[in-house]
Amino acid sequence: MNAEILWSPSAERVANARISQFTQLLREKYAQSFPNYHALWRWSLANKEVFWRELWQYTECVGELGERHRKAFGGALGPVEEVVRSNPVGPRRHRGVAPEGVEARHDLD
Repeated sequence: MNAEILWSPSAERVANARISQFTQLLREKYAQSFPNYHALWRWSLANKEVFWRELWQYTECVGELGERHRKAFGGALGPVEEVVRSNPVGPRRHRGVAPEGVEARHDLD
């Protein structure tokens, strides 16, 4: 079975995406090469503290870091871990509305 690609973003759209701009910032600042998203993901796992600190600053996150994260973003997931752990509801599943015959499902856990 061959999957047909229904849509691909233009090169301009990819270049202007925030994730592309963030990746370029990391390339320049840390002399890294990220030929694809998977390479960025692997680097983020190997450099959790740096990645989350840079993402926090790049996205201009509003709020204060907990004491644990102020000491160099020491959590396994950085600032996100604190938000996830403080969520009394826990992980949620979201099912979106999709055209007939297409299942839209976004698992957050």
